[in-house]
Amino acid sequence: MRNEVILSGFGGQGLILAGILLAEAAVVQEGINATQDQVYGIAARGGECCSEVIVSDDEEINYAKVNVPDIVLSMSQAAFNKYAPRVKDGGVVIVDTVFVEDLSALEGRDCTILRIPITAISKEKTGRTMLANVTALGAICEYTKLVKNDNMVAEILTRVPKGTEEINRQAYWGGVEAIRALAGKEA
Repeated sequence: MRNEVILSGFGGQGLILAGILLAEAAVVQEGINATQDQVYGIAARGGECCSEVIVSDDEEINYAKVNVPDIVLSMSQAAFNKYAPRVKDGGVVIVDTVFVEDLSALEGRDCTILRIPITAISKEKTGRTMLANVTALGAICEYTKLVKNDNMVAEILTRVPKGTEEINRQAYWGGVEAIRALAGKEA
């Protein structure tokens, strides 16, 4: 199955790295095909940015740009307004409720919207907001099963600075727990 993913927000949130990690985990840890590309706005830090990832376990990827995403992560209001409306019918949009409040751009759309305070969870679990990208990966992988949680954590740990392994684990599992809590509310 082929899945197209957009990770969007503002520069400095680590979304480009998150996209690279997701693609690398798919290839290295899962042994499936993946590509990653990125888009920066006018200013890198604080400006708009987006990481595009395509993961496919059954076909080669011949074009690395996301056309109609199955999954959109929005970690800023501007990113939500620009990228969330591109989600395919039946797709999923994950929003960081710390930065995204107005969901009207998706009114009347046939998609699942998951509202998660990603940045707040990162702060709660690790004392740092800068690990929100890792928390977002936990939420994405738990909900979509694109990459197994243990494989995603293993890939994350190949890239983090020595001595930060445990807080990165905590950030990741915070995202997983948020999805599990949402699933419990729906049951």
